[in-house]
Amino acid sequence: MNNSSLSAINRDTVVFLFINGAHHVHHLILPALSFARIQDRYRTILISGSKDNSSIIRKTWKAFGRPDCDFLELSKPLRYYIPNYKHKLFPPPYSYWNHIQKYIRDSAAVISTSHEVPKYFVQFDINIPSLIYFYHGTGTREYGFDPHLDFFDLLFVPGLYHYRRLQKAVEIDSSKIRVIGQPKLDWLSLMMKHKPKLFNNDNPIFYYNPHWDIGLSSIEKWSKPLLEYFIINSQFNLVFAPHPLLKHFKNRNGYNLNFKAPNTANNILIDLSSAAGLDGTYNTASDVYIGDVSSVVTEWIYNRPRPCVFLNSHHIDWRTNPSYESWFCGNVITKISDLSAALETAAQTNEFQVEQETYIQRMVLFDDKSAAENSATILFDFLQGK
Repeated sequence: MNNSSLSAINRDTVVFLFINGAHHVHHLILPALSFARIQDRYRTILISGSKDNSSIIRKTWKAFGRPDCDFLELSKPLRYYIPNYKHKLFPPPYSYWNHIQKYIRDSAAVISTSHEVPKYFVQFDINIPSLIYFYHGTGTREYGFDPHLDFFDLLFVPGLYHYRRLQKAVEIDSSKIRVIGQPKLDWLSLMMKHKPKLFNNDNPIFYYNPHWDIGLSSIEKWSKPLLEYFIINSQFNLVFAPHPLLKHFKNRNGYNLNFKAPNTANNILIDLSSAAGLDGTYNTASDVYIGDVSSVVTEWIYNRPRPCVFLNSHHIDWRTNPSYESWFCGNVITKISDLSAALETAAQTNEFQVEQETYIQRMVLFDDKSAAENSATILFDFLQGK
């Protein structure tokens, strides 16, 4: 990659923004690198907002054959050099926009995985670049169908489910939507070649991956009974790895993350924010998924169909709620007293394999070309046709 600067951006430049958390990067990096590989009409520049993002970008670039592109890591705002400033894992994206807006306004296109970009285009009166969106996951919550998505000039979606729901719920014109598949699944295929070894035994591994939003997550109500179960039942292993935004927003939400297991509990791994919770390490290594609402379920099933247990700690009437589509892929429990039976059954068999296979077909396009290749070709043709 060529080290670049914001001043190098012009009408022949396509900007890929990586200024959100690291959990966004895997969904956009291969489309960006594929775009750089297939054409030389536009200069491709990747803008990173953190060292964690930059690490993923560089590692992927090397594994993908080092296509010719430009790279820039933005300097953190000065206040974020204060150790543990606001207990944030990374500077919030808004902290960069005042600086970058005067440069990206002259580009051919800005590509992002963030719903918030349209408001910055309006705020700073940015009109020239095309604004293009990639989903960062395959979630089905209302969050993923924000009416402001209609502000984008082009949206890349993973499968028919999102294509149809955007048309129905947000009334976005179908001419603005392209179904390409799920780029992170390409990334996992490229980068996760081997099943990681997490424990010094061959016992079943349960992967607990609760949501970061306390209003949706099971972590506040049920995480301690869950940990106690695995402390007692050492014949099972537990990876306790919530979404990293839980730690990122813990002060804002007033939440205590003081989770510990006894030193003798060699069957429990607690990880609140490392890369392994994002890069497929735990997904690939585990046998049973435990969670609430997350698009990680799609990655779980795509990797290989396996048992899922969903924790309905908020007693949601979920069957007619589209935000909980993934819960048809596993056993849903509403009482903590049912936890033991649900986990023991899941350790033995996947009762929902048929439902999982149907779900994945709706959520992700299966095509001869990868999602990254599809998006790169469509993006180039779109820009040429402007």
